[in-house]
Amino acid sequence: MVDGVTWATLSIEYGDIVSKAIETAHRIEHALPGSRVDQLDEELVAVPDISARTKIHRETIRSWVTGTRGPGGFPLPKASLGGGDRGSMKVWRWADVNRWLDQTYSLGDGFHHPTEAQLAEINAYLARAEPLVTVLTQSGPSAVSYSAARNLESGAAALFMVDAHTSGVPRPAGYNMQAEAGQ
Repeated sequence: MVDGVTWATLSIEYGDIVSKAIETAHRIEHALPGSRVDQLDEELVAVPDISARTKIHRETIRSWVTGTRGPGGFPLPKASLGGGDRGSMKVWRWADVNRWLDQTYSLGDGFHHPTEAQLAEINAYLARAEPLVTVLTQSGPSAVSYSAARNLESGAAALFMVDAHTSGVPRPAGYNMQAEAGQ
């Protein structure tokens, strides 16, 4: 659990990642009564994260980003965070960076991460899906830790955010569990 959010990782060897992700979300909700899988994480990374994952120096990553080294074509950032005196920090979807690293330098992590379209399809489904199990308790919200094993030989990966509340209150579409966890 990180910052009140429980993470679960899904790896599949073959098949439709959208169907498998939705099926796994249902299984998590069934296995953890009262839990709610809210979304598939975009897995946003900044230069330091890319460096840590690939064991490549940050300056090399920055030169790829700016196009001063390498073949060019580094993915466009998904967002720019912060600002102020130190400037903003660009972030990318790990799936896009991983795909570029694999195609350009054969340095990908070996997984086929969901495309942006697949991510949107899964999250749209999860946003409108009703929880499978609702449990009423006297104790109020409680955190439940769950982690699915990640098989490094598998071909696809997905990262879930799991809302493990047992308050018995179904979550409405668009519910932001991160906001609640911060309260």
